[in-house]
Amino acid sequence: MTSAPGDLDTTFAGTGFTRLGFGRGHDQGYAVARQADGKMVVVGKTSGRFTFVEALRYNTDGSLDTTFGGSGTGQTSIFLGSFGGIGYAVRIQTDGKIVIAHNNWTGYMDGSRWTMAFDIKPANGYRFVMDGLPGVIHSADDFGINSAGIVITETTITGFSGYNFNGIPEFIRARKAMQYSASIDDVARIFKDGNNGGYANDWLIADTRRNEIASRSVC
Repeated sequence: MTSAPGDLDTTFAGTGFTRLGFGRGHDQGYAVARQADGKMVVVGKTSGRFTFVEALRYNTDGSLDTTFGGSGTGQTSIFLGSFGGIGYAVRIQTDGKIVIAHNNWTGYMDGSRWTMAFDIKPANGYRFVMDGLPGVIHSADDFGINSAGIVITETTITGFSGYNFNGIPEFIRARKAMQYSASIDDVARIFKDGNNGGYANDWLIADTRRNEIASRSVC
């Protein structure tokens, strides 16, 4: 914070700066955004055994805003599986709606073709949009949003074992969740039904109408 070019604003934290502390050991902040009321949101990562996406919010005086995150600490964390996640960018929307960004780690052969967006209007269920590539009937990248305001995406996780041949494959349940879910509970129920253990993911689920977000690990 500066009060004039080159001068620290000592009304912020008493010194003009503050130390970032997410709390799991190795903490890094990557981006800052200022709200209309002057409060600042910082995003980054914190690493211990696993890496979490972290966000915290500062008041204009440099203290943590304990109304942020719902835990009374002024911060919140999202676990995206054993591969971890990092908050590289942050944007403040005036309407307060949820924004989810997704990246795809894949090779050139399929990644160069993974450039399609399917806009599906089924006879039953909700209209939905998902990314994908030619020849698939599901996203295969697992990123979609439906007309009920449900957004889902995932990251693959490790350390799973066991397989149920009588279960329902993940890609069927993912497509069904996009088409028929009107709440986070609907998504969780559809993923759980017939879980076959074949492909383990940690899912990030958002309900943009209720302004809710959740994470669930299923196979």
